[in-house]
Amino acid sequence: MRVDLNFGTGYHVGISACVRDRMAGGGLRRGYTPGGLCGAFGTFRVVSNMNSRFIVLQAFVAVSAFGLFGCSRSDETAKPGPAADSPQATQNVVLITLDSTRADRLSTYGYDRPTSPRLDALAADGVKFEFAIAQSGLTPVSLASILTGMNPYEHGLRVMHGRVGYQLPSECVTLAEQLKTAGCATGAFVGAFSASQRFSLEQGFDTFTTGFDAEQAASEAVSAAGRVEVGSFQCHADEVTRAASEWIEKQPGRFFVWLHFFDPHDAGLVPPADAATVFEPRSASEDDARRAAYETEIHYMDAQIGRLIDTLRQRNLYDETVIVVVASQGTGLGEHGWWGGEALWQPQLHVPLLVRIPGKPAGKAIPDLVRTIDVAATIREAVGLVAEGEGSGLSLMNLIDGEPDAEPRFAYADLRDIRSDYARAVTKDGAAPDRLYCVMDRDWKLIFHELRPAESDVFYLEVDPNEEKNVVVQYPEQSHRLLMVLLAMAGEADKLSLNLGADDDAMKALEELGYLSGSKGGSKTAASKPAEIAPSDK
Repeated sequence: MRVDLNFGTGYHVGISACVRDRMAGGGLRRGYTPGGLCGAFGTFRVVSNMNSRFIVLQAFVAVSAFGLFGCSRSDETAKPGPAADSPQATQNVVLITLDSTRADRLSTYGYDRPTSPRLDALAADGVKFEFAIAQSGLTPVSLASILTGMNPYEHGLRVMHGRVGYQLPSECVTLAEQLKTAGCATGAFVGAFSASQRFSLEQGFDTFTTGFDAEQAASEAVSAAGRVEVGSFQCHADEVTRAASEWIEKQPGRFFVWLHFFDPHDAGLVPPADAATVFEPRSASEDDARRAAYETEIHYMDAQIGRLIDTLRQRNLYDETVIVVVASQGTGLGEHGWWGGEALWQPQLHVPLLVRIPGKPAGKAIPDLVRTIDVAATIREAVGLVAEGEGSGLSLMNLIDGEPDAEPRFAYADLRDIRSDYARAVTKDGAAPDRLYCVMDRDWKLIFHELRPAESDVFYLEVDPNEEKNVVVQYPEQSHRLLMVLLAMAGEADKLSLNLGADDDAMKALEELGYLSGSKGGSKTAASKPAEIAPSDK
């Protein structure tokens, strides 16, 4: 299957979903097919011409009896394993993920306090992506996207709290599995339960260390209803760095190591007094005290990242190691009345992304919109493997080399795990939980409320970076364009009903433009509101 969108405005979306039969580990397996159809083939095209205002949909789909949606392989023998003729990784890889770390609080992204001197130095020796977007506001969901190169609707890990949908399916191929097949020893060192085996993120790692008792955490951190409370099942950045450094020192050959730092997520995870540079609050307010504590935790985490880089230098590994630093998600610091992750505003989605590849440009800043799903493909290409993967992620190597994308990228994110204790902030009326979807390009952003579409927002980020004014009424064409992108991405997989459901003025404007079913030249994008389903039951 191939989904193509061409809006006649310089934007294009292409999502490959062709069935790829291939040999793996001696057995035939079917490749992963995004968009909810495994074993499907044919063409599904959505074309929106903004001048003639029409939509054409062509669908020729043959569905295999074996597949429903998500990741699909014929059997467990399809898992990648070492093969004599497999391409070998040409360099080591260090992937560092930062929990709840927003780009605008790092000094390398222009913050006026020196919160990240070691990351500043890494950026000066590599490439800084100025507009990287995470694929979820939830740690395990976002990490699954980073490790697979797949959007959440592709890899199937959709929630953190709940009884189903919280594990990465074993059929999804991870970056660790690919690099292991390419001859790398693989090790992971994570600092919190939200990045642990509970979510099946250990796939492909020879060594997977949490820094706490994983068995105890599995029994005590999750309630009978599926609610996760990380509590004491977390550790400081220095413990993560120490364990990872010791592991690196024992590796005789190529390696891939993943570190996940949790410190900025939890205000209670206070750095050791003798090791922290403390940033004073800017005022006497409690909110500013919380912000200063957050900055202090970032600075401490940054120092531990520096320790790891020092280890690489001391072992003469730095110049043969690809280093990628990316946040799983950002966090709210009071914007929109919300603190923390688990939302789809820019404070939760705009994350730092630094890439250092030996021999590639240094000190470069790239303003283009990129996604955290692009990390896996970039690493594969950097170490000499095939860049293309089974998800929607695309390598960033062309941008690093100074070659622009042929078509600008769209970013997707979702949040299907909204609980009542923070529903008020993200649903505006504090009513029952909703399911949120986001699509955006460099200037425009849609946050679509599936269960209450009338609360959906469109933001013109170029003039409103703080997302203060919903412009769905003023810019109906942009609203429609973004809805079509969302339809092409997640519409089939999640059975989305894309009625914007805006207020009367917005709906009338869309009808006059011919965008709603029943109107002249209508596109039939409107549909009835789906039944509410509690996120924990999805």
